[in-house]
Amino acid sequence: MAWIIGIRGFEFLQSLEFLTDYIEIFFSENTEVSSMLFVFDDIWNEEFYKYLRFAKKSVATSRFNHAPYHYTRIAAKEQLTEDEAIELIEKCQSTDSRYKLKGNKLVNKVLKRCGYLPIAVDLIAGLQFESDEKWQELVNDFSKNDDTKNLLKTFELSIVQLLPEHAKMYRLLGVFEAVKIPEESFASLWKIGNGEATSILKKLEIKSLLKFEDKNSVIGAYYAMHLNHIHSIITVPLIDASYRANNLFTIYFLLCPISRKFCVLHNLMIEYLRQPIDGKLSKEQYFILLNKTLIEGYYEKSNGKWSTYPDDGYYYQYLIYHALQAKDGKTLKEIIRDFKWISVKIHLDSTIYNLCVDMEKAIDYLKSIGCEEQYQQLAQLLQRYESILLNERIDLIQAMITLDHEFDWIKERALELAKESNDEYWKISRINHAKVKATIEPSKSKRIGKTDNDRHIAASNPCYGNMRIIGTENNAGNDCRIVIMDYEKSKNIHQISLGESNIRQVAISPDGHIIAYTLDIDKAKWKVYNIDENEELCFMENNDHELDDPYFKEFKFCPVLHNSDILLVTLGQKRAFKVWKINGNKISFTYKQVSLDFAIQSIEWVNNGSQIMLWLSRTIDNSFINECQIQIWNLHLRQYMSISVPEFIIQTENLCVPAIDVAEGHQLSAVCYVNNNNKSLVLQYDKIIGLLTLKDDELNLWSDENSFKNNFHLFPSFITDIGNAVISSAQQYIFLSWYFYNEEVVVLKVANNQIQSYCKLISSDLQQFLFIPESGRVLLYDDSNMLYEYVLQGDSVQWINLEDEGQNDDEGYRPRKSFINPIMDSSYAYLSNNLVGIHLIKSEDNECQVKVLNLQQETNPSQLYHTLDQEYNQCYIFDNLQSVILIKASSYELVITQASPTHSN
Repeated sequence: MAWIIGIRGFEFLQSLEFLTDYIEIFFSENTEVSSMLFVFDDIWNEEFYKYLRFAKKSVATSRFNHAPYHYTRIAAKEQLTEDEAIELIEKCQSTDSRYKLKGNKLVNKVLKRCGYLPIAVDLIAGLQFESDEKWQELVNDFSKNDDTKNLLKTFELSIVQLLPEHAKMYRLLGVFEAVKIPEESFASLWKIGNGEATSILKKLEIKSLLKFEDKNSVIGAYYAMHLNHIHSIITVPLIDASYRANNLFTIYFLLCPISRKFCVLHNLMIEYLRQPIDGKLSKEQYFILLNKTLIEGYYEKSNGKWSTYPDDGYYYQYLIYHALQAKDGKTLKEIIRDFKWISVKIHLDSTIYNLCVDMEKAIDYLKSIGCEEQYQQLAQLLQRYESILLNERIDLIQAMITLDHEFDWIKERALELAKESNDEYWKISRINHAKVKATIEPSKSKRIGKTDNDRHIAASNPCYGNMRIIGTENNAGNDCRIVIMDYEKSKNIHQISLGESNIRQVAISPDGHIIAYTLDIDKAKWKVYNIDENEELCFMENNDHELDDPYFKEFKFCPVLHNSDILLVTLGQKRAFKVWKINGNKISFTYKQVSLDFAIQSIEWVNNGSQIMLWLSRTIDNSFINECQIQIWNLHLRQYMSISVPEFIIQTENLCVPAIDVAEGHQLSAVCYVNNNNKSLVLQYDKIIGLLTLKDDELNLWSDENSFKNNFHLFPSFITDIGNAVISSAQQYIFLSWYFYNEEVVVLKVANNQIQSYCKLISSDLQQFLFIPESGRVLLYDDSNMLYEYVLQGDSVQWINLEDEGQNDDEGYRPRKSFINPIMDSSYAYLSNNLVGIHLIKSEDNECQVKVLNLQQETNPSQLYHTLDQEYNQCYIFDNLQSVILIKASSYELVITQASPTHSN
């Protein structure tokens, strides 16, 4: 189809999302073909509709009523007509048959008693009856007034017509789910070869007991030539091909036709096959037996090594499910402890979400039967390092050994698996290690974005379903895209291609259905989209007149829904703001424009979305007054509370007072509102930051020196050079980051209007920080496109009390910059039966070094260092080779040097 309408360039596309965007762009540029009618047949998954949005005119058929809004639904009849049923049966008759079906009273009785149900007629056709005696038997077997009972009778008649051994094999198929089931899984269940399984499946199809698909497809095989030897062979689907040539590898790409054989069983047939064939077993006991049979077949096919089973499109997706249904605790423990199997599943799914869901169910079952092993720790570790482990070039077992974690049994198990591996097992890996040690480790890590310019994210409220993250890919490039990710599943659920664009800000509604972005900061024209309906929303002025130029200095969604409505606030003019409500595809006023006497510096939703905070700078008749107003607007009561604070202050010792000479003062640069039982403000004046407590009778503190001095409490002295300050929605935590220490950020815990304690989080060049609404979780987004989640509640957080830090010292406490050698490359091998690791690192003096570790020592492994005379990019070590191969890729220079204690620093 693509070549008929003139689309080219598919060799560069790497996913269905990219393909859809590519076709959309093509149609927008070629209007003469964009009006073509497309027919999409038999859509089983509602997720597939998003890949069809390029079609402006289309007809789609599906057995499920889940089409998006822009399709007009026409319900098909559930029963066939008499003529349609006869026609279907005739197609299955032999070509030389002379038996008359049309007008046959016996045939009509059978069809009437089975209710003309398509599945029943299909099975009857598969019986291929061509005599009155056979049809009379059906009439006698069928009940007169029970379509359901007759349908089940049709199932049984079709099965008993099979050879006894084939009938026995067919009854086992109730173990499968109602999805496409590959030939390999049938062969494993039946414990026969693939060829024999295919032959039996085709015979079952003739009887209309299943649908058999034998389709050829094309895959790409990449042959990587490394140092003039074949290094590896990686087979990947053509559309997911992502490997690229680099300085070390010459890549050869071959197109390899393969045959994929699948079968589909009707869900009613599967349900019937799950009924026990005699009264000795209950339905539950019979289903357990079916699943045990399948697990045994998989075990035999893989010779007890679960990770060696080929990817057939079903096994890795459903193995844990079937082990659970079999109540097979032994197999569940084997799978969870098989890191190779886990690695294959992660890379096939391109997410750890499915694995973690399966593991959670498996762990719950193991606990229920008294297994107290700490498998939950593995799930935690996988989520913590998800963004690293999804890289296909990272070896999971190697990562479990080298990553910094506290779970000893995981490292011991990884070492066991490493020892079982052959000489080709250890591979190059590149893992970014944190530069500083934090008092709390991230619970999850994701990756969103691709380049340094991808700096903007926003999150929906998880109270309204799976949290969605909006971000960018290739921002400021030729192929800029807005992407929306399902955070839990780590899957992009929508994207908007913008061509060559530079996104400056993004926003997302609390329920995650509406997104917004702007390409400018100073004069920001905002575009708003409903991603579920795939349509742009328009701003409406009075009398339903569309706003031509929706330019806003600030644009912020309310973090919660108000009576199921999505609200947003915009700041257009310097002295006016508006509150809007989204109705369908229109955005209209819900709160008329409010004009003020002073310029608005910033606007924020506060107190869990029930109020709006304005920060205003005061000027009267062009005369500057050292006063700022903080207004807290109650949208329901349509009134506000005003708080006056000085715009400039000076500090004397540990006290701050309003400045008389503003030239010598520190100017207000950030305001955060805290309303946790007592009203208070976090105010930042340049490098001075503190908590201003408020009383109802003391709301004008800008001119009263004593009032401000007595109510403004400085934060601890180590908190300086603040780059960002954010308050959690529950006003329990304050986040702070440093301008010049961006790899170290601090979260302060607030109670009773006092800072009680703090903890440090890891970050490398922080770009953005988000408190997840209504939770004790936070997200850090850094310049390497890594998104880290931290949980601030529970025993895992090491909160540091301020009084324990020597805050009374003259110089105070300042978080200390520590140095951990960045690892540029690593390699592992066995030398004299000892596991040895080689790290290519940069020293604190920026020298290139080789670090040698004896990993056989479980605690405090010995380390040797060798300083190199030049820069290298990659390192290799091989079993029982007493040398390290160092490669400088830019010049293809190969240097071999001996790493020994005599050369160490």
